[in-house]
Amino acid sequence: MSTCVSTRYPVACVIGGGYADDMKSLVWRHALVHRAASQAYRQYKL
Repeated sequence: MSTCVSTRYPVACVIGGGYADDMKSLVWRHALVHRAASQAYRQYKL
């Protein structure tokens, strides 16, 4: 995500596994995306 943000490329995320029975793994995948976005936001002062 940082590579895209630093070069001003738009970013869209699609997370697979939306129909998974394991809620914990689904939450984990979503959290990874949110953490990366939050880090890029802070790093590039958006």
